[in-house]
Amino acid sequence: MKTKKNIIIRKATLSDVEDMVILEEDVWGKEGADEEKIKARINIFPEGNLIAINDGDVVGYVSFQYVDDISRGATFTWQEITDNGKTEKSHKPKGNFIYGINLSVHSSMNGHKVSESLVMHGLANMIKNNKRGSFIGSRIPGFAKYKKRNPHIDVTYYINLRRSSNNKLRDSELALYESDGFKAVKVLPGYFPDPASLDYGVLVYHKNLFYNWPFKKLMAWLIVKLGPKLIKNKEVK
Repeated sequence: MKTKKNIIIRKATLSDVEDMVILEEDVWGKEGADEEKIKARINIFPEGNLIAINDGDVVGYVSFQYVDDISRGATFTWQEITDNGKTEKSHKPKGNFIYGINLSVHSSMNGHKVSESLVMHGLANMIKNNKRGSFIGSRIPGFAKYKKRNPHIDVTYYINLRRSSNNKLRDSELALYESDGFKAVKVLPGYFPDPASLDYGVLVYHKNLFYNWPFKKLMAWLIVKLGPKLIKNKEVK
């Protein structure tokens, strides 16, 4: 899958940490991952830390870990599921699922498919390593504004709202993940400090449609090259 700019996606190394911290601060402010957290993630699971490079600059970062099935049972916060972002106690090397820890993309890359490309590389890891599926804790950044205008609605109602013009989910972030093949599993109250989401998160899930298939490395390569088109074609069949 090509981005609109000449962007390279590769595994992060410890020499990238300084630039990754700058990106995290630009995107998330004080809530961004600091040097200690990023170094811990890379040391524990190097394969789960990918960065996007444009003209020598780090413009995107996705990190993930392996977990057991978290779709059932009690809800959790981002701090709980990620060991406060360090993953020392939360990464399970033999876990059958991927959990997305964070996705950070510089605002200058809006419209250049960097987020989508990073997500596809994460799904490629899922396919290559024959994991059952991938979880992500999504923000719902349109919720606070919508609830201010419509105080009677609750979060469950909001996450299912669709636009009449194109039938896409009203929330921009949920719509992005849905376009990449993810589906909402459950609401996560108090998931992450985020006023725009009223601190809510939504656990979304992408089933590995190629689980136990042969030629896993080939399928992982194809999903990076073709992106959501490959997933949608598989779902139709």
